[in-house]
Amino acid sequence: MAFSKAVLMLVIVGVAAVSAQGTESSEDTELLPAEASAASGLVEGCSVSCARGYRPHPSDCRKFLQCAPFGPVEMPCAEGTVWDQSQLRCEHETNIPCRLGFYNYPSGTKCPGHCQFECPREYGRFPHPRDCRRFFRCRNGVASYRSCGSGKYFDEVSATCVEAAYATCTASFDADC
Repeated sequence: MAFSKAVLMLVIVGVAAVSAQGTESSEDTELLPAEASAASGLVEGCSVSCARGYRPHPSDCRKFLQCAPFGPVEMPCAEGTVWDQSQLRCEHETNIPCRLGFYNYPSGTKCPGHCQFECPREYGRFPHPRDCRRFFRCRNGVASYRSCGSGKYFDEVSATCVEAAYATCTASFDADC
């Protein structure tokens, strides 16, 4: 019985101490909502909002972005690997397709990374040299950056987005733009 009373007293004293600490720290600390504490920055001219965790790189799938309190930080994958956003790690390049991040320039226009695409014809759709899920659409000789829907890949023969099994694509993560 004496042992039970001693344990009960320790629990009561512990709860009181924790409550007192909680009161003191809440007066000194201002809690910010998650949105307000999100850091952002420019990576290759692209605006990247980065609250926490990791993000895909805007133009090189052999790199990824680590979110730090002051904004995104470029990080390299090991040689022969590319970033896998679904697993949040670098995987062997033969096991996963090259996927880049979707970002915008500060002006709001879509950010195509390093690829400054020149339309080979006035009208048409043309493959992105580094990502089979993306393409360029030319109208009046002006290129706009586009992406296929979820699970779709750009087919160079039909110039449309199709299921991965039917796509003909020659994109390579190290292709010149």
